[in-house]
Amino acid sequence: MSSRAARFLAEYMKNRHYSVGAAAARLEIPVEKLTSFSGEPLTADELLRLCQYLHIKPERIPLDEF
Repeated sequence: MSSRAARFLAEYMKNRHYSVGAAAARLEIPVEKLTSFSGEPLTADELLRLCQYLHIKPERIPLDEF
């Protein structure tokens, strides 16, 4: 999955004070993938689970801005 999407979601979590550690543990996604400085992209499954966790529709992620 696009690193742009991963960066957007990492910034979204940071700006809204979500715990990256809690999200990573609950969703079974490596913490490194949930940080804005990580170069490792999310898989499609990880992206969808994270969107559901954050209550974000995937199509609302602005891929052209990040």
